[in-house]
Amino acid sequence: MVDVTQILSQLQFTLRRLGWQAQVGLALWIFACLLAFGLVPELQMQRDLEAKLIKPMQKSEATHKALNQDDITQRFYALLPKKNEVDTLSERILYEADGIGLQFVRAEFSEVKHTETTLTQHLIKLPVRGNYVQIRQFLNGLLNTQPALALTEFKVRRDDVFTDLVEANLVLTLYLRGDTN
Repeated sequence: MVDVTQILSQLQFTLRRLGWQAQVGLALWIFACLLAFGLVPELQMQRDLEAKLIKPMQKSEATHKALNQDDITQRFYALLPKKNEVDTLSERILYEADGIGLQFVRAEFSEVKHTETTLTQHLIKLPVRGNYVQIRQFLNGLLNTQPALALTEFKVRRDDVFTDLVEANLVLTLYLRGDTN
């Protein structure tokens, strides 16, 4: 039979002869093996559980998307202002520009109806004069309070470098639902 004390003493002698670097390396190797053998079953169990959880979620998401796509579209259209509210919204936009102190002489309004949807775009061309801060405040307030409004075009021109006054050509698009209910 093999004597355990003799094997341990021979192992101890070999480790002393190798030096501290080999001892640290061997200790790290043993630690890595223990860690790997201890974690492999747990990792496999975790993968199995994740797979079990993901399968029903993927099925329900596919079913949810298929069933609710029309519902989501209807909710989106319901959030848009109605077509008959365009005069009130346009008036509010002009009132806000005037309230901030922007100068404007005229405003052009046009409408684009999309035949494949009930969506209507109301384009507002608004050339204004003011300083950068006023224009930024106007756009920031407008876009934050009117989620159906988009800044489509923005051109700025300044005649003199030494003045704060700028001319800006703004094109705003107001998205409306086509029904009048």
